[in-house]
Amino acid sequence: MELAPDTIINDRYRLIERLGRGSFGEVWLAEDTKTGIQIAIKIYIALDTRGIDEFRTEFTNVYNFNHTNLLRPDYFDNYGSHPFLVMPYCPVTLGNKAGQLSEDELWQLIADVSAGLAYLHQHDVVHRDIKPDNILQDTSGNYLISDFGLSKKMRSTLRKASARSNADNSSGTIGYMAPEMFTANPTPVKATDIWALGASIYELATGEMPFCGQGGVMELHGAELPVLPAPFSPELTELMHKCLAKETWDRPMASQIHEIAQHKIDAASGNAGAGDNGNAGNTGNQTVSENNGGNVVVVKEDSKLLKNLKLMLNPPGILIAVMVIALINVNSNNNEISDRINELAERVGELTRVNTSLKASVEASEQTFNAILGNQDIKAFINDLTNTGDPVGTPIVSSKTTYLIPWVTVFSKQKIDNGKFYVKFYTPSGLSTGSESKNGYSYSDNFSVEANKPTTLQFMGWGGKDPGFWSPGEYRIEIWYGGKRIGSNTFRVRS
Repeated sequence: MELAPDTIINDRYRLIERLGRGSFGEVWLAEDTKTGIQIAIKIYIALDTRGIDEFRTEFTNVYNFNHTNLLRPDYFDNYGSHPFLVMPYCPVTLGNKAGQLSEDELWQLIADVSAGLAYLHQHDVVHRDIKPDNILQDTSGNYLISDFGLSKKMRSTLRKASARSNADNSSGTIGYMAPEMFTANPTPVKATDIWALGASIYELATGEMPFCGQGGVMELHGAELPVLPAPFSPELTELMHKCLAKETWDRPMASQIHEIAQHKIDAASGNAGAGDNGNAGNTGNQTVSENNGGNVVVVKEDSKLLKNLKLMLNPPGILIAVMVIALINVNSNNNEISDRINELAERVGELTRVNTSLKASVEASEQTFNAILGNQDIKAFINDLTNTGDPVGTPIVSSKTTYLIPWVTVFSKQKIDNGKFYVKFYTPSGLSTGSESKNGYSYSDNFSVEANKPTTLQFMGWGGKDPGFWSPGEYRIEIWYGGKRIGSNTFRVRS
């Protein structure tokens, strides 16, 4: 189905402008013709009757979710065989503001997003796809999480219906995938969302994705955590590092992140409680909470206890831990300690759920690559699209951009010597043709790729020497090898 402006959906919603496109559908700015209100409408790929019923059930499950920092869909219906959701329109998508946020704005974003995540996690919902493109800002300045509530089963249904390759489905989110998602048995848990938040913090601060856009697989191979450059504070880097911890149990919970961020905001505005000692931004082994009197209390974590949870990854160990925690909880008269113990108990429960995944760790790189490649021999992930404008490497903006240069990471089971990779480059005007146009390609490049080793390549770019060469809009890059599309990604040139 090809959608266009002025299309009327179900005799009510008039499409105005396409805001984005992903593997599972498109998001449009639309007008509710019955009320005259502008809304956002997300129209998914075609599903059969069973798939639409499954989608309806998932919508019902989250309909009653009510939180300031969640963009809850207001209405569900289907347009022919295409399910769609109607949501409030938020004018700002954080995917378009990477590298443009100040530290104060980042702390507010962290506070809002972590509050929304804490609410989802409290209801045992794992988002699975936290990234700047799924964080919006409403007209009041609040940051909201979108695209929550799709279960693993529903995402699988959408993938099958999309008729796309696994590489295409993964290319937009691999940079936000935590280390545990690259094991032999990838299982998303609450801490998986925390890692994605950490990756999003780095991207929103610097305009670049951490780990060259390859996500937690780089951590598994020993990559060091990135550091935020000046003028960002060490406290912000430290919180980001906690979120990006390789082990799930070393990451803070969403509620803890919210308390730290909110205390940082309050301290900056002069509203910190009497107990503030200037350490609220330190996420080391401390948790900030409030007692009934409103004073801020810094509670020291038992870091040894948390580390010892690693030794409890067998059912008897977990059972003993739960019994000990329950016993201490019954005898505790201190509300703060009791709350902390409850948090530890929840973490133990989380460890129980990921026990199988943790034991199937990446002791050999072949396991990691099998998890990434699946049944394919080669995949490509387009990490970034930089420009040679002034200055070089700045976000792609039409007023300054000259040449657009794609950076691509290739995973291959077999070594490739001087192999020919073909590229298709789609502009808002259509396919950009070049020397290989007779085959429907824009151009080709020759590269060598090591077996079972991520290889990052810089492909040739497109453009002209004069700034302003590119018009604003959506651009899509596809990488082809051996007659098959092995990866693609979509970027937007801003006005």
